[in-house]
Amino acid sequence: MTPDPQKQAARWMHVAALATIWAALIAAPFWMPLFGGYTALGSRVLVLGLAAMSLNFLLGFTGVLSFGHAAWFGLGAYGAGFVLKWAVLSSPVAVIAGTLFGGIVGALLTGVFAINEYGGTAGLIEGNAAQMINQVKGIAVVIVYDAIVSLILLKIIDAIIGLRVSDEVEREGLDLALHGETVQ
Repeated sequence: MTPDPQKQAARWMHVAALATIWAALIAAPFWMPLFGGYTALGSRVLVLGLAAMSLNFLLGFTGVLSFGHAAWFGLGAYGAGFVLKWAVLSSPVAVIAGTLFGGIVGALLTGVFAINEYGGTAGLIEGNAAQMINQVKGIAVVIVYDAIVSLILLKIIDAIIGLRVSDEVEREGLDLALHGETVQ
């Protein structure tokens, strides 16, 4: 069966349009200053677009709110807030810890509430304690894998641009040295 040339042309036009849009969005920080520097507006538009897409992800195509997803997001937010308040005063570390907390609790609860009728595997609620062991093994594998990949990526970044600024730049102040900003 020979593919329809009209359908192929329409598909390639769709792919080309998407590639053009993505290229323009990715390059926006470089071309926006040429037109008046609306980078704050562009950032806001991208953040609101991301919020709209995440709402679509949360509600799905059916429009039905899944309380499981909402609970998972809530666990991640709670974990991030807890770490930020009690453990580390660093927002990036708190976000990573919150994501880790939400993922671990979600994986464990999946092992508890798995039902043979829906997923083909019974969980702890149906008396299958072995599923909890499988979930813990899965969590351990993911943590080890993520740690290895993160270390590799950090080494690559360190080799290309470095992970820290020089002592002189740090003493001078990062805002002034890297961005030319001063306090008025």
